[in-house]
Amino acid sequence: MKNLFFAAALLFMVSCSPKLAPDQKWPDKKWTLYELNGSTSLKGADGDITFQFNTAEQRISGYGGCNRVSGPYTMDGKGSLKFGMLISTRMACPDMSTEDALMAAFPKTDSYEIRNNELWLKKGNEVLMKFR
Repeated sequence: MKNLFFAAALLFMVSCSPKLAPDQKWPDKKWTLYELNGSTSLKGADGDITFQFNTAEQRISGYGGCNRVSGPYTMDGKGSLKFGMLISTRMACPDMSTEDALMAAFPKTDSYEIRNNELWLKKGNEVLMKFR
């Protein structure tokens, strides 16, 4: 009986642990953007557009195609994801259209979905961005 009680208590603690929130698998993973607003022709001036989540500080940071980008995010563990005010460096690149669209898409995001090891950032049912 003690073992059953212990197992039930352990299961309860694990199921309520914030360490099991969906974003706990995100640290150290560099997510590469491969689709933005339906477009798959995405390359930054110096390579892939990539982002990482810092779950300890609840911040995102990365490369937006021309500039370094960072800012806060919040999650509720039920698929909700919102970004606060993102900041970026101010480099000028020949084509800023992808980065401008990216910076406009982040604040619209209200949820996320993980599908086959891909991260989809969404507004309602609309997929705004897809990362691998």
